[in-house]
Amino acid sequence: MRLTISLDADLYEYVKSLAKSEGLSMSQTINRLVRRVAEVPSYPPLQVPTAASPWEGFKARPGVIIHRDEAQRMEAEEDEARLAALGWTKK
Repeated sequence: MRLTISLDADLYEYVKSLAKSEGLSMSQTINRLVRRVAEVPSYPPLQVPTAASPWEGFKARPGVIIHRDEAQRMEAEEDEARLAALGWTKK
């Protein structure tokens, strides 16, 4: 299908450079870029816990929320790293 579009100058230069470096036409390059974006799954927005729901997660630093499952995974990784440093291996 044929379509005429206008790109901002910086995007035009980016696509042109990318096309040249990959040995593709600009149309092929734009198709690949659009496909990459279309294939990225969309996730629902993060729910920021409130003071009324402290078990949903905790703030690691301003603006960063780590939920319970993630904190448990991180703790398990730290434990494994400490044991490995002591010469213990997981069987």
